[in-house]
Amino acid sequence: MRGETKCLLNKEAAPILGYTPRGNIFETLPCSARFEPTVPPPSFHRNLPRHFLAAWLLMSLVYGGISVWVKVWQRRQQGLSWLDRCDEPRAAWIGGSERLALLLAWLWFGLHLASKIAPEVASKPRGITHAALCSVVALSGGTTLLLIALLLANDWRSVRLFGLKGRPLASPLRDGWFGFQLAILPMAVAMIAMAPFRTRDTQNPLLTLMTDNLDPITIALVVLIAVVIAPLSEELIFRVILQSWLRTVLPARWVIPFVAVSFAAIHGPVDGPALLPLSLVLGCVFERRHNYATVVVIHGLFNATMLALALLTVE
Repeated sequence: MRGETKCLLNKEAAPILGYTPRGNIFETLPCSARFEPTVPPPSFHRNLPRHFLAAWLLMSLVYGGISVWVKVWQRRQQGLSWLDRCDEPRAAWIGGSERLALLLAWLWFGLHLASKIAPEVASKPRGITHAALCSVVALSGGTTLLLIALLLANDWRSVRLFGLKGRPLASPLRDGWFGFQLAILPMAVAMIAMAPFRTRDTQNPLLTLMTDNLDPITIALVVLIAVVIAPLSEELIFRVILQSWLRTVLPARWVIPFVAVSFAAIHGPVDGPALLPLSLVLGCVFERRHNYATVVVIHGLFNATMLALALLTVE
């Protein structure tokens, strides 16, 4: 046939490629009718290493979580506590500056809770700029420093009464890693349970911003806020101030769940329930160890893990 390229096939190749004989003469088809092999798109090969790293990270976290719970069970079988308690004097919250810090902490909580109840006033991720991120760093960092200054205004030597201790550094790092692994499995279950309700609109604005703008400055600012600034600010407010003050009037079995629910509430109706196991672990670890640095490490590790998974799985 004129203008049509023929693909002549021998008898052996025809059955393999799917052509059927007509007697002793094999039908010839246009080259365009060949069965072309399915070739993965270039993005598949390009993203394969990142997806492999994401899978390796998830498997490592699950293994670590299982190992820690096995150790906790073994300690309980031996009649030991799951985490040694730090028995030392704690703040009485009778000073004027301490109560001012407490008032500011409740005010901070109320404002953030109101922003979640009225989400229409919240900033949209697409409207967040580098300048806005820098202002978050300055505002949250300044608030943290102000609250710490108020707590220590009466006597800077009372730093340990509030759990503001970081030496030796190995202790909070070890306990923080333990607490993070302890929270992995409960968090995974909670996040899977909330997955059907998760949409792009309910995703954390920082995660959305980072995955939409993969430039170094945006990633650096988001990492700074999520891994450093937010843990320092939120753990100071919820664990060091609110939980410590409530423990002067109520037992731990009431205070820890209340503060955990409060912490989850400011993160919205979708992220909040998923973060509840993490918040409970943070409250329990702070109750046992009374160390601000320890809960900051746990919180920072969790946020860093979420950011890493987001970067590794973004298309």
